[in-house]
Amino acid sequence: MKALVYQGGGQKLLADVPKPRLESSTDVKVDDAKAKIPENIQPARR
Repeated sequence: MKALVYQGGGQKLLADVPKPRLESSTDVKVDDAKAKIPENIQPARR
């Protein structure tokens, strides 16, 4: 968590901590969605 805080900036330590957590969770879901899209496209091209 401290690494994410340093990337966002030293001034907003507590403020940046909760935001990266939510963004990380969203990024994971987005990756899963993108991963499912190509799988659905391949059989469709068949």
